[in-house]
Amino acid sequence: MRRGFTLVELLMVLVIASIIMVSLFGLWNTTRIAFGKVKTVSQVSDITRSTIVLLDRYFDRWGAGVPTSNASTNCNQYPPPREKCITIVPGPNCDEVSFYASLYGIGMAYDNLGNVIGCRLRPGDCYYIIRGENFVGNPPTIYQINNVNLTGSECVSPTFSANSPNYVVGGISLQPGDIIIRVPHRVRLFCQNLNGQLYLYAELTDMASSCGRNEPAFPIAPVKTFKVRCIPNPTNCSAVRVELTLLSEDISFEKKKGEFYIVRTFGR
Repeated sequence: MRRGFTLVELLMVLVIASIIMVSLFGLWNTTRIAFGKVKTVSQVSDITRSTIVLLDRYFDRWGAGVPTSNASTNCNQYPPPREKCITIVPGPNCDEVSFYASLYGIGMAYDNLGNVIGCRLRPGDCYYIIRGENFVGNPPTIYQINNVNLTGSECVSPTFSANSPNYVVGGISLQPGDIIIRVPHRVRLFCQNLNGQLYLYAELTDMASSCGRNEPAFPIAPVKTFKVRCIPNPTNCSAVRVELTLLSEDISFEKKKGEFYIVRTFGR
């Protein structure tokens, strides 16, 4: 005669099954949290890398191709009183920074025919010409170049003669050693809320109104702080020390955002 399980046996099975389920859930939850932390750290690492690359690009070009004017009294006037002119407006968590930088296109005439080797020169774009140590024109004349196909990132030697008025609008004849450089942009870095989160933004204003290659403000990365200090001092600023706390875009399982603190000097 067969008999069923006793009540004690059933209770023992339920207890053992419960222990196994709790253990499995604990293991799953620990793994879930661990992978969540890895994802957060990885995301902050990616954001940090891209932010540093972009800031390095802007500050590396700070002052490049920027003419100066003795008539200017502050860095908000263009041309500014000095090439590496910078304005820093302190804020509680984030500073606002603005400066001038030539970000696109440069070339040099390398022979008596005016042939040019260049990087990222664009047809119809706006350029200054530097001859010796001086800009051509006072104030500097803005030139445009036509029939040029040098939009790639590599430096290449084109086959055209820039002496021809068909290439340099304005009819100037280039001399060996003349530099063709893109008219600068005003770079503005500032913080602004986006969907309840503080973000570092960049805004680029073209100083050549005839070209108007402005880039409206766009978010770079979520931040907690963005502080900038002049080196060696505000009246003689040749470099900047940037202190930046970046955040992950996702919230971790501990309901916190990943943070990464950066201290870096740019512009030396």
